[in-house]
Amino acid sequence: MTDPRPQIALRLFALAAAASAWMGAGCGSSGTDARGEPKRTVAALEAFPASLDLVSPTIRGSENGLEVLWLVAHDDAGCVAEALAPYAAQPVPMSDATREAWRANGLRLVRLPIDDLAALEKSLSLVGMVNRQWMGWALDWREAFRGRSIERGAPIVVDGARRAMPAGALRFIARCWTAPSPNGAVIRLELAAQLFERLETRTRADELRAIAAGESPIGFDAMTEGRVFEALTFEAALEPGFAYVVVGEAPDVDWDAPKAESAGPRIDEDGFIVRAGAEGPSVGAIAGPPALSPPTLGEAMLNVRALGPDERPARALFILVPRTPARFDLFAM
Repeated sequence: MTDPRPQIALRLFALAAAASAWMGAGCGSSGTDARGEPKRTVAALEAFPASLDLVSPTIRGSENGLEVLWLVAHDDAGCVAEALAPYAAQPVPMSDATREAWRANGLRLVRLPIDDLAALEKSLSLVGMVNRQWMGWALDWREAFRGRSIERGAPIVVDGARRAMPAGALRFIARCWTAPSPNGAVIRLELAAQLFERLETRTRADELRAIAAGESPIGFDAMTEGRVFEALTFEAALEPGFAYVVVGEAPDVDWDAPKAESAGPRIDEDGFIVRAGAEGPSVGAIAGPPALSPPTLGEAMLNVRALGPDERPARALFILVPRTPARFDLFAM
């Protein structure tokens, strides 16, 4: 049976582009976004209206495992970065080398107090619902978040090099469990970025035949369902009381820098790109609209660019919330 959660997540993220035609401009909370009753599936996935309680667990009494949330917000004038910038100095459980690899690939990890999560949500102009999934303990690799799909041959910048990718969907897969620490229980997390390449036409019978032939079946372990970007994989101990937000961002963007008055390249009267400090048209430039550089992996997974005057940029925020019990014993007494 096909897991319904990835398809639900993908449909939600697709709304970021489609909703541009009817959502108003500007930052701030969107009070009329998709109000209604929560939707529930047997996979413990729920879609909540904005401004619902995000501090309490999605399933009452579930305080021993990992909860993941994702939402899509309009990003006019860098609203998302502006909302997260005050927390950029918060420590994150990631080595300096891994943090630099994430940044080079268009990913940022930000920690904020769990009590500030609702305020963050209210400060953004949301597209659709806030989605919540209870992962609990996941001892095998499982999909935690599925981002945007890419077409075959789509150029993406990975580790600083432009690469043509096969068709698939960029996503995060994870393993997690509760573990003791000197300061109390924590959630041990292993997180990996992956290009999901599984052929949806492969049936359960195909899986069983693969097992009978001694082959590694596809579909029983998320790690086997596509290429993993090893440089972005990391292990961490997530402390309760905090939310960990993953967001896509261009590597050269500095959240602490003063906000620029205008964005985008300057175009001269002949339609050429004019670079800073250059006289006349840039070398090798061609007439017409400025060409967009390929996105990094993180931007391709989590961001939607505005490609026209009637479109609005948007970003998905993937949020990890560790839930731990007041007391955790490794062995039953």
